[in-house]
Amino acid sequence: MSAARPVGLFAVGDIYFDRKDMAAPYRDLLPLMRKADIRFCNLEAPVVGPRPPLPGRPYPLRSPPGNLDLLAQGNFDVIAIAHNHLMDFGVPGMRETLEHLRSEEHTSELRCSRVS
Repeated sequence: MSAARPVGLFAVGDIYFDRKDMAAPYRDLLPLMRKADIRFCNLEAPVVGPRPPLPGRPYPLRSPPGNLDLLAQGNFDVIAIAHNHLMDFGVPGMRETLEHLRSEEHTSELRCSRVS
């Protein structure tokens, strides 16, 4: 029996791709990220095209679908979308987010779990 080895986890919180200048968002972190066994991020904004937010959402966030290629630069193993902005654009916005994540090359498998 061989000895267990430590597992390296790299976690990034609140990723939000809405800026026009998108030059290498992880440039300084990539060397550390590549050493990790598991890379985790929280995608803070729903991925939706132009649409109005739900009424009463004071600070709706949106990541344009065209910016999702930046997520691939991080080579994330786990992408969390359970956050306070997921429903800024209602159920249609949540579904659109899931569709975009499923269709991207970097998301080879998207599993959605329900906690009761």
